[in-house]
This record gives sequence, C-alpha cells and structure tokens, in this order.
Amino acid sequence: MNFIIRQERKSDYKLTEKVVETAFASADQSDGNEHRLVSGIRQSKAFIPQLSLVAVNKDDEVLGHILLSKVLINDGNHKIESLALAPVSVLPDYQSKGIGKNLIQKVLEKAKKLGFQSVVVLGHPDYYPGFGFKKSSEWKIKAPFDVPEEAFMAIELQEGSLNNVSGVIEYPSFFLNKVFQYRVRLYRKENNQGEKAFQTAQTIKNMFKKFLQYWGTNTGSIERSEWLTRQNCR
Repeated sequence: MNFIIRQERKSDYKLTEKVVETAFASADQSDGNEHRLVSGIRQSKAFIPQLSLVAVNKDDEVLGHILLSKVLINDGNHKIESLALAPVSVLPDYQSKGIGKNLIQKVLEKAKKLGFQSVVVLGHPDYYPGFGFKKSSEWKIKAPFDVPEEAFMAIELQEGSLNNVSGVIEYPSFFLNKVFQYRVRLYRKENNQGEKAFQTAQTIKNMFKKFLQYWGTNTGSIERSEWLTRQNCR
C-alpha cells in the first residue's frame, strides 16, 4: 500500500483525532477518549510537534497517527527526561498493512535525530521488542502503576543513554487519569458489573482525586506503597 509519513499539521488536528477515535472504537479496553488524550497532550508542555506524525495517502487523507511526548524518570533525587509512546492509531480498514510499524520506526528515528535519549511504552510484549524495546526493569525503571513487568518497556535512542538511570516514570496528570479509567473498567468487567465493583470503582476514583490534590496537577507518579501508606489503605 502506498502512503507517506509526515509531521502532523495544525490543520490535521480534527482529522487526526477522528482517526484516533475510530481506531479505538472497537477496542475492548477503550473508553472512547483516546482522541481527547491526544488533544490534552498537544495543549501541555509535554507536546513535541516534531514527534507527532501522521500517515497519509496520495490524497493527503490521514490514515494513522503516532505521538511521542515528554515524561520524566524520577529516582527520588534526580529527574531524567524521556519520552512516552502513546497512542499509536491506524484506521481499521488500513490496519495490518504496515502503517503502524512504519509510524513507530519513523518516530523513533526522528526522536533519535533530535537528540532525545530514550522512550518508554506500555504495550504488547510480543510486538514492541521487534523495534528494540526491552523490559524497563532491566534498567530498574518502573511504571507509576501496577502493570505486568513484561508489558512496560524502554528503548535507548543513544547508546548507553540509560546506563545508571533508574526510577519511576512521571506522567502528566491526564495520562494517569487515563490509566485510572482503564483500571476501573477492567475491575468492573472482571466482577460482572456488580454493585461491589461499582463501589470499589468509586473508592478508587476518590483516591485518585486525593492523589491529584496532594501532588498537584502536573505530578505524574510516586511509589504506590508510599501513596497507599499516606491514605491508610495498605
């Protein structure tokens, strides 16, 4: 299939968000708000216009999109800048045609040329290693939420750039809100949408609000054990 990959333009924004929304519409773990996540990133200091790419056909119609945005690796004493890969989207009719793969390859190449050091991703452990990603635990880099170890990965864009780097990823608050929504949906699904699950979801929601109030709207992470201790929830 013929397509080209270029930097997203402001005139693409509405079309891109529609592509993202459509791409995730049938996903089991989607809440239908991935396009709002993209919009939120664009309006934040984490946004890097050169690392927001689209795949377009010969008529310049947007078929897919990928975004890398700034995050921090916090070891408690120092913060090191990194990038997060999320989301990557391709219209359903154009999936499995190499668009997603090319978007990932191109955005990683561009980030490397721009001098960025590393990228983290929460994704399928059988897919992303094909691009050079490894378990982030190899560098003692952790997600700020509970995820399977093999699903949270990182890649060095410059040789040795993660040597002596460790810590917890700090995401902007809108990223964590997305994670919260996903975990509540998953919990309720596993518990058959019962009343107990609903009440638990509300409890988690209230904890999340307290989390943001305590740490501020731009804070992305703390150690889970520390947070639970502060809320007497261990």
